[in-house]
Amino acid sequence: IDPGAVWLAGVQAEFFANDRFAVVPRDRLSAYFDGWRLLTSGEADKVFESQMPRSGKPVYGADSTNCEAFLLARLSYNEV
Repeated sequence: IDPGAVWLAGVQAEFFANDRFAVVPRDRLSAYFDGWRLLTSGEADKVFESQMPRSGKPVYGADSTNCEAFLLARLSYNEV
């Protein structure tokens, strides 16, 4: 197991990254768990615009935007 990787359960169908179970090394905790901080600070739009520019504006109103897409965007944004 790569100690620098975030391990997620395999997914099916339309989901981007399963956010229900994960093995997260300490140095990657913020990439996985900082979703609320990004939302409350207003940085979530920047994350989506850089990682998933087609998700729509406003991000929270787009049909394809869900918690799994937000996790995938956060992990990509933090180069995990």
